Amino acid sequence: MSPRRTVPTPDLAPRLLLALLAALPLAGCGDDALDADVSVADVFAEDRPSVAVRSTGTGWVVAQVWDHGADHIELLPLEALAEASRAGRVSLHESATQVLGTDMAVDAADTLHVVWSERVLPGPDEPGGWALRGTSLPAAADPAAPGTPGPVTTIVPAAGRHALSPVLTADGQGALLLVWVELDGRQMTIRAAGRPSGGAWSAPVTVSDAPADSSWSPDATATGPGRFAVVWDAAVDGDYDIELARLSLGGGGAPTVTARHRVTDTPRFEAHPAVAAHGDRLYVAYDVGPERWGREGSTNKLEVALHESRHIEVLAIEDGRVAPLAVPLAQSHNAALVDDCEQPRLAVDGGGNLVLFFRGLPLQSEYDDPTDAAFRARVKGSVGGRGYRAAVWYTYMTRLDGRGWSLMGRDRRVIETSAGGLEAATDLAALPGGGVAWVTVGDGREQVDTVMVSALGDPTAQELRAQALWWWAPPSETPVLVSAGKLRKGNPVEPLPLGEWRALPALRAPAARPAAPSRTLPDGRRVQLALGDLHRHTDISRCSMNWDGSVLDAVRYARDVGGLSFLAVTDHFEHMTRYDWWRTQALLDAYDAPGRMVNLRAYERASAIDGHRNIISPDDDLPLVSYPGYHVHGRDDVEAHDAEALREALAGHRALAIPHTPAGMFHGSDVVND
Repeated sequence: MSPRRTVPTPDLAPRLLLALLAALPLAGCGDDALDADVSVADVFAEDRPSVAVRSTGTGWVVAQVWDHGADHIELLPLEALAEASRAGRVSLHESATQVLGTDMAVDAADTLHVVWSERVLPGPDEPGGWALRGTSLPAAADPAAPGTPGPVTTIVPAAGRHALSPVLTADGQGALLLVWVELDGRQMTIRAAGRPSGGAWSAPVTVSDAPADSSWSPDATATGPGRFAVVWDAAVDGDYDIELARLSLGGGGAPTVTARHRVTDTPRFEAHPAVAAHGDRLYVAYDVGPERWGREGSTNKLEVALHESRHIEVLAIEDGRVAPLAVPLAQSHNAALVDDCEQPRLAVDGGGNLVLFFRGLPLQSEYDDPTDAAFRARVKGSVGGRGYRAAVWYTYMTRLDGRGWSLMGRDRRVIETSAGGLEAATDLAALPGGGVAWVTVGDGREQVDTVMVSALGDPTAQELRAQALWWWAPPSETPVLVSAGKLRKGNPVEPLPLGEWRALPALRAPAARPAAPSRTLPDGRRVQLALGDLHRHTDISRCSMNWDGSVLDAVRYARDVGGLSFLAVTDHFEHMTRYDWWRTQALLDAYDAPGRMVNLRAYERASAIDGHRNIISPDDDLPLVSYPGYHVHGRDDVEAHDAEALREALAGHRALAIPHTPAGMFHGSDVVND
């Protein structure tokens, strides 16, 4: 794990909590980490890939690779991945810290350009943050060879800022545009830099000039030589809308924003946009959540859960106007899937067809029938709600050909190798002559169905116990792996049918955020009160996988909707692999914003003997302390059999153990209250 991090205490930071943490002693260390054989899932993972295709038709995939506790950037041939092989793997970079997100593009000379975001630790002359790094691979004489990688360079230095979510696109004439999220203290904006053919990267410019609360999830596409369109979602007063900017590169490659628009104008949650260009027309896809997103949900109130439902909408944009598709995605799809799909990726396949990839919640084949009344009743009446059923998501693909959404005779096709978590990355690239190359990830998990007990008859107590023990564990014992393939273009179609055109709505500014509450102590000192959340789950925790959403959903909720000053994501350590823990820490550091909201390090121990406790720290080196029956060698640092042993295991660390369910869960438990 990375070295201990220091959390500043700016105006809006949780002074009381951090003061308590800082006051804890640092004398001595806990037990050494256990050294034993672990499963492949605990030592290796491929994640956040991107794909690019040279003019020869040879495709390449870049991914961040976590290998025995270290992050790497590696390049893999698309053709080998399509055959489930790792032959031809090329190492581009080994990080001394952590990487988070990759992208890749091909210029007119067939040079592969690779970028990624990498953590920079604070030093004597470096405030730390997240930088954008990159390298290039000129085309080799052998079309099947990747070329020789150039030196790794820093495109955007950290300098106390966090440069995240890089998106790289090319215009076909040699120019490149790099877009990213920049978190700088209180502000979270979309930034961009340009690179002319054969030139160097320009100085960055701000793309999201409207004063939104936060700007997230950029995507970009070329619309002509030196011209690009960028989309992202912006939070204004707790409501997310999709925004669009058009950029033009000058002679030196510096981008200029020529227009900005708001694409959506509703009180719903509209986020994770994707954009594709076809002639002068743009297509923008995004996922939609309910109004008043961010309300607190629970087992008995799933209709107001943070991640209660999502569906996908697609719009066309042309000449300053916007129109919905005449054939919405929901019209063609299984009604049970429609409210459980999100995170679209979009492309035009060369035949004028619109290709859509998205992440969706599957249903068991024997129940996958929206006309079956018994099936609908099971979905709505599942014990504990849909969250207990949703341990696995898939990447789906479909295509709009002018008549409807279909692919190879079905409304959508599933990528079988993509079974995994909610926020698994997918990327698309155009093939020469038409068609699309794709890459996605999965961890091989299988559908977990612990709530269909009534449908299975009357299982014995032993069967129920075995099922419960298996369920309360990481959802997969296989690693996160990249898979890739190609989708040929469809038959040429006429322009896709659209609904009524309307003018794009105007940008809007957020209302002034209220000042943090404060009071004056008897001695005259002025203190601020801080509101935070010390118990937030994500899709890692099995007990609420489809209620709370991803880690970034939790950060969005806390930062833009809840107006919180601190957040502790306390996923169940029992449900994590080592990679889950590693990547969660990277995400929380990446979106840490002292001065606006501090992300703490945390997890939950759900011991049936001495109660549930949230373990919280401001430091990266917080140990995972297990308990009897749920200790995984190689993942967990030490085992504690009761509250006193837990305190001993945390000795030497700035950590709090907060009982949130201090009572024993099962008959005969021996509770020790702190």
